[in-house]
Amino acid sequence: MLEIQSLSAGYGGPPVLNKVSLSLHPGEIVAVVGSNGAGKTTLLNTVAGLLRPVSGHVLLDGRVIGGWATERIVRAGLSLVPEGRQVIAPLSVEENLLVGAYGRRDGRHAETLEAIYARFPRLKERRRQMSGLLSGGEQQMLAIGRALMAGPRVLLLDEPSMGLAPLVVSEIFALLSNLNRQGIAVLLVEQNARKALALASRGYVLEGGRIVLEGRAADLAASPAVVAAYLGAEPPAAPHAQPDTERAA
Repeated sequence: MLEIQSLSAGYGGPPVLNKVSLSLHPGEIVAVVGSNGAGKTTLLNTVAGLLRPVSGHVLLDGRVIGGWATERIVRAGLSLVPEGRQVIAPLSVEENLLVGAYGRRDGRHAETLEAIYARFPRLKERRRQMSGLLSGGEQQMLAIGRALMAGPRVLLLDEPSMGLAPLVVSEIFALLSNLNRQGIAVLLVEQNARKALALASRGYVLEGGRIVLEGRAADLAASPAVVAAYLGAEPPAAPHAQPDTERAA
């Protein structure tokens, strides 16, 4: 569904991403984990059209979308939930949600809005409230709801657990699992490697703008290298202690 081929991107200086390749298949949740500065946000911003690739390709359903305008990418079926949520604070909850439907052509935004309110009762209760007055968890729900208003088939999420209490994080991750069961493919960028790899079927480790490990999420979670760098505990016993593929940094 989503394929990234030898993608390099940055902000005008040396590339932040260096020949990154990864894939997301229909029905999958794929996690990209890495430390601060690894290039995770740059990766998602490039896929979503906020940055232009320096080289390489981004394909959605076999079509090259790298370099497309963001609104065209959204109409093609891909939505981004940005780092830090980025709700429009002076607008109400409902106005923020309707922003997510901008450019939608199928006339179903009212139906989608009611479905989102059914999924997020707290947003419905606060539909007239200024978004800047919501709690962090409520703002994250709003950011996800806003992305869903476009009717995506692929959802990109950038650090959805950032700044949230553990119980709220568990709620958000349960929501992502539910969305995936309903047919939305998810590319999840997270520093919380334990949570991300527990949710995903496959994963990639991004360091210094390069993919240094990839494989089944369970194998990555058991890898001594990943445990030492991100999990801070002894790896659990597992029949496959190493990821499927290891790349040189």
